[in-house]
Amino acid sequence: MGQDERERLLKELDDVALKIKARPLRRIESSKEPEELIDIARKQLAKLTKLPIHSVIGVSKTEEGWVISLEVLEGSSPIGEDVLGLYDVRLDDYGDFLGFQRKTLRKCDKGQ
Repeated sequence: MGQDERERLLKELDDVALKIKARPLRRIESSKEPEELIDIARKQLAKLTKLPIHSVIGVSKTEEGWVISLEVLEGSSPIGEDVLGLYDVRLDDYGDFLGFQRKTLRKCDKGQ
């Protein structure tokens, strides 16, 4: 099978995938910029947890997409400490939400 024939078949498969509202098999410049992914992750996590996002800790590329690490303000202690949770938010290359998980909790002085 030549390159032209392969490209034609991939195009046909992509057209069928779009008709049934599935993802195209071939990704055509589909990956979003990290800034866009961070914004999506922040909004999704805040919406699901109903907690304010404190800071962005990291962004990393994985086989399934992206992992955005965020710190969330989980509460305050009576002695004036904030309780921050570290969450990993997983997104695919399109920026679609795949899931999240709290990794750790830590206390710090208010406002840090």
